[in-house]
Amino acid sequence: MKNKSAKLAIILFIGVNTLFIWEQVNPTLSYLLFMIFSFVAIILFFVCILKIGGLLIDKFKSRNNNISVGVIGFVLAFCFFYPYGIIRSSDFESEYFLKASRIGTANCSTTIKLEYDKSFTKMTRCFGIEKNEGTYDIKNDTIYFTFKNNSDVESKRTYGLLKLKDVITNDNYGNLIYYENIDDNKPIKYSINKLNKQIE
Repeated sequence: MKNKSAKLAIILFIGVNTLFIWEQVNPTLSYLLFMIFSFVAIILFFVCILKIGGLLIDKFKSRNNNISVGVIGFVLAFCFFYPYGIIRSSDFESEYFLKASRIGTANCSTTIKLEYDKSFTKMTRCFGIEKNEGTYDIKNDTIYFTFKNNSDVESKRTYGLLKLKDVITNDNYGNLIYYENIDDNKPIKYSINKLNKQIE
């Protein structure tokens, strides 16, 4: 079989762009697949370097190798810019009125979304996906979160303080100061980048 590495790259491309399915069905399996795809991408990176060296020696005379390097290079570049694929599981989520997010170390991100039916989702992407859900209640400028019993969090009850801006700039409505528990003295600041209705 010719161009095995190119065919492996195509499989990787398809796999990355179907991760959103497993995010919905089984986040744990999605994390495992992400790690496998990352390992495959690393292997293809070194294969691509070796093939480029071969092309330089051969002066790009091999059509099959030219195509193989092109395919692998495209897939690796795609995976670098879109590690979770173009289609995201968030594209299929129900309508929400508040979204707050933050970027941590190693480009890890956490997003909190409040839906109209008093449910919320807290999703962390960091070499995999961790998704926890629950219900919330808003009183004045405080949001009280109650996670589901099967959630992977230290405290099932948390809260956050809303610090809304008087003047909105670049879809930045202010901040959500999130407390992991009632004794938390180092809250985490999230940027509110979507707000569809006035907080009451």
